[in-house]
Amino acid sequence: MDKLILPRMDVEKQKTVEKTRKDATEAAIAQVRAKIKEQLEAEQAAREAAEGEIIDSLLIHVYGLAYKMLCVLTHVIYTVVCTGSLLLSL
Repeated sequence: MDKLILPRMDVEKQKTVEKTRKDATEAAIAQVRAKIKEQLEAEQAAREAAEGEIIDSLLIHVYGLAYKMLCVLTHVIYTVVCTGSLLLSL
């Protein structure tokens, strides 16, 4: 009787080992894919943050230049108005 059961048990054991190996491999592949996806998302977020900082820096610089130009323009207008007033009073 053992001669009949033992080969069948070996086949079942081999099938179980193969299924376990296949399941473990698939789980490992899924974990690696998840880690790669997580890494790619983190890199994308870092790039977007860096781009945002560059844009913020440029906007600050542009606003600073616009303010300086406005100050110069205000000074020029004031000078023209004062010069015009002086000429009218002559």
